[in-house]
Amino acid sequence: MWKSLQTFAPSPKHSMAALGILFSALIVILFLADLRTRYHNAIDAAKNEALKDAAILSDNTVLTFEAADRGLREAELIRLGGLTGNYATPDAMNAALRHVVQTSPFVVAVGWTNAVGDLLAHSYDKTPPGEYRGLAALCGTA
Repeated sequence: MWKSLQTFAPSPKHSMAALGILFSALIVILFLADLRTRYHNAIDAAKNEALKDAAILSDNTVLTFEAADRGLREAELIRLGGLTGNYATPDAMNAALRHVVQTSPFVVAVGWTNAVGDLLAHSYDKTPPGEYRGLAALCGTA
C-alpha cells in the first residue's frame, strides 16, 4: 500500500495535494447524496400534500352530488305525487318544486313536460315566457 501511495504522491507536497483532492471529492459526493435525499423528500412531501388535497376535494364532491341527488329525488317524489293526485292544483306542485330549489343550492330549476313538450310543472315564480317545448325545442324537433 505504501508503494502505491508513493507512486501516486512521490513527495509530501503531492501527498497533501492528493489528500486535499480526496477530501474535496468526498465533500462533493456527500453534497450530491444530501441533494438527492432532499430532492426525493421534497417530492414525497408534495405527493402527500396533493393526496390530502385530493381526498378533501373528493369528499366535498361527494357531498355536492349527494345534495343534488337528494333534490332530484324530492322532485321525483313531487312528480309521482302529482300523478297520483296528492296535489290539489298545479300551483301547489309548482310551490313544492320551488321549495326544492330553495333548499338545494345546486339545483337551479326543476320542471317536466309531457310527451308533446308542454310544460306541466316548474319551479319558476311565474310561467316561463313564450312557448316552452323543453328538449324537443333544443333538439330542433319541435
